[in-house]
Amino acid sequence: MKIDKQLVRKIALLARLEIPEDKIETMQAQLQEILSYFEMLSELDTSEVPPTVFQHTSSSVFREDCVRESYPQHIPLEQAPESHLEYFRTPRVVEEESP
Repeated sequence: MKIDKQLVRKIALLARLEIPEDKIETMQAQLQEILSYFEMLSELDTSEVPPTVFQHTSSSVFREDCVRESYPQHIPLEQAPESHLEYFRTPRVVEEESP
């Protein structure tokens, strides 16, 4: 695959990178060099190499899910810094935009 300047600009756009125009040529050469290594790897004979399979054998580290009695509602509300009726009151996190 041939890397041209237009492709470098497209990759930069997709990666949200600002590449100065004077660095485009350098990036083009570097990306072309990287791709050439991948092309060398694709030339290797891997017909005798068995496919690799990764199996995760560990069990779940989470506790078993079970139904149990919950705290009465007033207990956690009493420990909250601030509450209103039967709800926790928290600081406002959405800021209103001024016109």
